Amino acid sequence: MQEPTAHDIDEASETDEQARFKYFKWSHKFTSEKPYVLLTEVPDGFPIANFTNEEGCLEVVKDIRGHEEQYDLDRHGFAVCTYAEFGSFDFTRIDSDYIPSVHDILKNEFGPSTEVITFDWRVRSSDNTKTAYDPDAYINIADPLLYLRPAESVHVDQSTESAVRRALFHLGEEKAKALLESRRFRIINVWRPLSTVEDFPIAFCDGSTCEAADMVAVDSVRSSFVGESWHPMFRKNYRWYYLSEQANSEVLLLKMHDSQKDVRARWCPHTSFKLSKARPNARPRESIEVRNLVFTDS
Repeated sequence: MQEPTAHDIDEASETDEQARFKYFKWSHKFTSEKPYVLLTEVPDGFPIANFTNEEGCLEVVKDIRGHEEQYDLDRHGFAVCTYAEFGSFDFTRIDSDYIPSVHDILKNEFGPSTEVITFDWRVRSSDNTKTAYDPDAYINIADPLLYLRPAESVHVDQSTESAVRRALFHLGEEKAKALLESRRFRIINVWRPLSTVEDFPIAFCDGSTCEAADMVAVDSVRSSFVGESWHPMFRKNYRWYYLSEQANSEVLLLKMHDSQKDVRARWCPHTSFKLSKARPNARPRESIEVRNLVFTDS
């Protein structure tokens, strides 16, 4: 077996994992053609993407259980915080009940003057009976009742350019420019499981180990918005983490963008992976992620 890339081997825990993540596969054609993925309906036979992914080398995925307080958004691009569990999950009450609680979490973490604008949320499941669709077929991701599969490749949801474009799109030019010029702007994903994670946890990379030069900008084309995401290529220096048996009360904050350029980590590449030590009858992972524009004074 190939040796895993170096990653705090001396501090290994029994719950540390090893995984081969899927990274952007570079092709010479991208010197003249921009990578894209179409998240909107296209004619039959038209390729929904013009790039592929490939597995990197075996990498260590450190379990941060018991050390959550050592990691923060400025230095690593992710943070774990604990809040009360939410009740039974109801798709029809996400906007009325759950989204306000996400705003409360972010204002508690960043300060009461924080302005939060939620622009998207997604529910994911590793239960194949809930995600029984052709991976190469068109998926209406605007459908809030659709369960998406856990992410299968390493990515950052928003590039720097796309983050600003998002603010302009959702806030309007006048308000967006006023906020962008006067306040610190971040895009924060609030991720939490609907029940304790037994398999397919989310893996998150220390953003300070992944430079912009390591990533490729990919157009994400929706019917109402053309965004841009970042897809890293494999590098041996990445540092990967996960939180074993993450509970519903354990909220994971993932940073996609930060306008403050002097912090160590301005983004957090992430994906999911299958646990090598998962029980055969492990409960499928179900999770909700909420994507937010966050404006703060510092």
